[in-house]
Amino acid sequence: MFFDKNDKEITKNILNEIEKIIEQDTNNAELFILKGNLLSDLEQLNEAEESYSKAIFIEPSADNYITRGLFYEKNNLTELAGTDYQNAINTDEYNSWGHLFLGNILRKTDRYNMAIKSYQTAICLGNTYSAYLGLAKTETELRKYDGALYYINTAISFNPENAVCYFQRGLLFLEMPVKKPKKNTKLSLHKEFSLYKQINKISKTQTKKAIKDFKKVISLDETFIPAYFLLMKAYCNLQMYSNAINIFKKFTDKIPADAIFDFENMDINSCCKIVKLLCRINQTENAVDICSEYIEHHQNAAEIYLLRGEVFYNTENYADAAINFNTALDLGCDNESLYLNLGKINIQYENYNKSLAYLNIAAEKDSVEENDKIYYYRGIAKMHLQKFEEAIDDFDIAISINFQNPDYYSLKADAEEALGLYKSAIKNKEIAANLDNLETNKVDKTTLFQKNIDDYFNLIDLFNSSDAVL
Repeated sequence: MFFDKNDKEITKNILNEIEKIIEQDTNNAELFILKGNLLSDLEQLNEAEESYSKAIFIEPSADNYITRGLFYEKNNLTELAGTDYQNAINTDEYNSWGHLFLGNILRKTDRYNMAIKSYQTAICLGNTYSAYLGLAKTETELRKYDGALYYINTAISFNPENAVCYFQRGLLFLEMPVKKPKKNTKLSLHKEFSLYKQINKISKTQTKKAIKDFKKVISLDETFIPAYFLLMKAYCNLQMYSNAINIFKKFTDKIPADAIFDFENMDINSCCKIVKLLCRINQTENAVDICSEYIEHHQNAAEIYLLRGEVFYNTENYADAAINFNTALDLGCDNESLYLNLGKINIQYENYNKSLAYLNIAAEKDSVEENDKIYYYRGIAKMHLQKFEEAIDDFDIAISINFQNPDYYSLKADAEEALGLYKSAIKNKEIAANLDNLETNKVDKTTLFQKNIDDYFNLIDLFNSSDAVL
């Protein structure tokens, strides 16, 4: 998640005030800790480390070692973090947080037996919920699922309103293998089938328990992003697709785009895929938000301006569409799609000569005549300019590429009527009417629903697999 510009300015102002106070009181460890925290927030990491170290030099307390240790851990300096937590324990052997955080480092570095001892010490010193959670994670990594479930339930009993505990338990239910009943002899086919049904039932029960826990997480913290992803996955495992879609909609409504994606490191192709899929499921506002956030970090991304313009055009926001198309052009975008869109937008503003000029460029770039839309819209521009014979030629090219679109025949008939070619116009209107009826009869609600589901889960898979997701 990124700092808002205003937040950064506020943080810098506070930092300036702290530095002024430090000038008057150079031996105040608390001020150096506070300065370190602010520098860390501003990602000035070397300066932050120096400030924490000054605080420790002035006052080498367990709390100060822990603060610097957490800073190291946050920045993946695992060994340095472990050293500071050990220093905190050496300074105050009864500091439960030192033992807890050391246990976390030992678990992350696969020193499980030592981690368990640290967590048990933390529990004895009164740090119950967090240490039981650490023991649960350790047992899970050791694939000792019964022990993990016992510890996570104990952690929940100490802190029943903590989202992390329920998330960890939900994750455990999804990860736990189903225990197969022991069988000493070869079973009959009927008994094998009964065994399969029994195992399948247990698996579904575990998944339902996971769903319950992930829903609890979201009820406690609506910004807990991983819970949404795993809840959707759990619903998919049970083939409860409509439930998964509803969770996806809630997720995209509740969570701002900059909390989900690392736009600074997102590649342009991932951005385009996400935006196009969002448009296909009518999440146009979210699609615009994604484009806007990406542009904020990549101001010369002409392709994203073009894409945002298309979203605006399809929602009939022609003014913003025009601004984005022209910005893409100014940034050097020079492809067939841009000129087609510039042609379309100028038709909306009745600038038919300008539209024709752009569509002619699009047609030149479409050297093998694959994009029927170019010739369809160029035909419309020519009709408005009273160039009916040329319009008919363009509609014929569009029909040769896509002979199933009734609009092409209908507009060709209009152009023919304007030239007095009534017999041919009647024939083309009949073709258009028949194609309209054919399209209506072809609509299959089941197929449309399946396509809609496919779009949602392509998007969910993209969210889960993208390196740009925070």
